[in-house]
Amino acid sequence: MRDLDERFLRRALQLAERARGHTSPNPLVGAVLVREGRIVGEGFHPRAGEPHAEVFALQQAGELARGATAYVTLEPCDHFGRTPPCSLALLQAGVSRVVVAAREENPVARGGLARLRAGGVQVEAGLLEAEARAQNEVFFAVQKKGLPFVLLKAALTLDGKVAAPSGDARWISSEASRRVAHAYRQWLPAVMVGVGTVLKDDPALTVREPDFRPFPLMVEPPPLRDPLKVVLDTEARTPPTARLFRKGPRGEPARVLVFVGEGAPGARVSALEEAGARVVALPREGGRVDPERALAFLLVADPPEPTAKEVAQALGVSKGALSPALGYLVRLHLVERFRRPGERADRYTVRPGAWRRILEEQARMLGRFRELAERGLALVGENPRLREVRDLYAFLEREFPLLLAKLEEG
Repeated sequence: MRDLDERFLRRALQLAERARGHTSPNPLVGAVLVREGRIVGEGFHPRAGEPHAEVFALQQAGELARGATAYVTLEPCDHFGRTPPCSLALLQAGVSRVVVAAREENPVARGGLARLRAGGVQVEAGLLEAEARAQNEVFFAVQKKGLPFVLLKAALTLDGKVAAPSGDARWISSEASRRVAHAYRQWLPAVMVGVGTVLKDDPALTVREPDFRPFPLMVEPPPLRDPLKVVLDTEARTPPTARLFRKGPRGEPARVLVFVGEGAPGARVSALEEAGARVVALPREGGRVDPERALAFLLVADPPEPTAKEVAQALGVSKGALSPALGYLVRLHLVERFRRPGERADRYTVRPGAWRRILEEQARMLGRFRELAERGLALVGENPRLREVRDLYAFLEREFPLLLAKLEEG
């Protein structure tokens, strides 16, 4: 039995790898459904916001999923996020056994194994755990440290040097290694340099001729785009004419984030903002920008998009009142323009009907979530947590038409 479990779980790991570069901030996950020794369904999570691996495998298996064993590389999620819980989907499909490689460490999503056990499903975890954790080293590192995963890229001479003593600019790396480095640049969301590199080398930090051969199982490379360009620059010395501000090869504007120290010269900061950079002032550590604070900022904020505070100021509401709707505003393209640093807040424009569309988007989801909660109760019996979820969505489902009617009147 263990040999078969390992064989099918390795297949799930292979499937998960096919989405590398597309799932951030979600992990890579693969799933295989097996009945009577034969694969009846398989899938992988293609990208954030789309169904998870288990859902694709269940759809492929259909009725054959009943009584089958599910092999999943990561513990099935147990929360309502962009998609419903996979633990409920497996229960509803009648899966009898679940074999998981690695347990979920995200406190928001974990709990799937406990729900499956409570529903009478045989659960086993830990087989090929090392391989699964290595595959998702980025995801697990972020969960553990609360900071972004950092990959250091450097070319060294045989005697351990990174440049000639004279300072002459010469390639140490080969053409082949540089193309692989550009593949990582296209895969990872951001590339960070210090202001010394900007002043000395004037890098463009763009993606050029990437080579993805180190990722043989990748179905397709990530979307071709330049990464967010991040500069640690305590005194705001980055020249506004630096090459990193130039448009990409496809004409897209450069995304540049400069971390400066508190008290950096205001004229230099304004010049960087005028050049198109987003400038964030951070406390100094030992006279320089604190790199740990910079990394923490990258994890909790999405620099290319506006912050909740910025949009709240524009709309005249509190940050707390706006934050739950911010994702909908951006995703539904309801905001015409976002304020750049130094501009007046009244230059924001929200399209007419924006809030109605937000409510309609929410209303479409409520009925589906309530139905899933009801199905879960039917499967696992009385469960206080599920009952609260069902009652909450039932209440909101009743109230939304009233909100929409008031919106029409107002």
